[in-house]
Amino acid sequence: MNELKNMVSNELVSDARSAFYYLGRYLKQATISEDYEKDIFDDGLESRPSEVVKNLTIKLIEFIENSQKKKCFDFSNNEYNHWMDLIDSVESQLDSTPSDELVDTARESIKELSNPEQYSQLWRTESEQLESNNIYEQLSKMIPCENTLEFGCGIGNGTIHLAKDRDVLSLDNNQSLIEQAMTRLESQDIKYQIHKCDFFNLGEIEKQLICTFEPKVIVGWFIGSHGEDIFKNTKEEPHPITKSKLYREKIEDIIISSDVCIDSVEYIHLANRGEVVVGFSEKEIFDSQKADYDTHVFKKIGFEVVEVNQLEWIREKSEFSYGQAHNPILAKGERVPVITSIIAKRI
Repeated sequence: MNELKNMVSNELVSDARSAFYYLGRYLKQATISEDYEKDIFDDGLESRPSEVVKNLTIKLIEFIENSQKKKCFDFSNNEYNHWMDLIDSVESQLDSTPSDELVDTARESIKELSNPEQYSQLWRTESEQLESNNIYEQLSKMIPCENTLEFGCGIGNGTIHLAKDRDVLSLDNNQSLIEQAMTRLESQDIKYQIHKCDFFNLGEIEKQLICTFEPKVIVGWFIGSHGEDIFKNTKEEPHPITKSKLYREKIEDIIISSDVCIDSVEYIHLANRGEVVVGFSEKEIFDSQKADYDTHVFKKIGFEVVEVNQLEWIREKSEFSYGQAHNPILAKGERVPVITSIIAKRI
């Protein structure tokens, strides 16, 4: 570990973190495809690594491969895990880079969303804003009209649009949101089921419910939760500003797990709020999102991204306090809030 640490000791912390990001990306891609080397720095939309970062990343790769006397593609699982653990250990010792302002914003955001009831009240306002801009209707029209498993019913706005022309099974862990959703849905002539469960501890009842329903589509729109839930399930992440991101990634991992993404599933549809840098083409946006999600989410389960759309997000009317997670490889330039829709299909 000392050799790895010494290689970045004289570099800027931001450059070291960026290099470790690409190094980890390289190692992960190496476990998927023999042509992993060609797009090591291909993050398209958000990434524009400097020459310093590129050179440092290449030095780190050469050091690891020379140490093992083999290419990363030939690493055993134990060798891969050994180096990933070392990288995580060295990176954890780097100075923290998020600004005090960003950390304070994140803490305030999580404080506002501290329990299920508080979160449900804030999400009701946020969801109504999304509904007033036809976001749920647009999202629902992007996917086939087949049995749909919805991760998170919210206050029911998305469920209503989905259930207009397909059967819907919705899972949620917030009783306050479920009650609001049920009130809205009771007046609708639609087919739906809402089931309360712990996403992180799906039991036999939930697994059987999913198998019986035989979903063709899974949707995870605007994945999030209240502070108590986020802190409980992201204990390994010390910075509050990145806890929500880690929580979303963990829910995505649950969505693609064998207990949820069963053989009947043909499509997975994710929708997230965020920011993008102005000036990228539709192709650059698609290529960037596809490379990222295929590499880190979908390829390992035999899916691939087939469609990416970006919808206008009128964030200034939102009552949520959003904190942008620190990203040392984010491209420079004007950024605008958007909703990014990602559809993956079974290969």
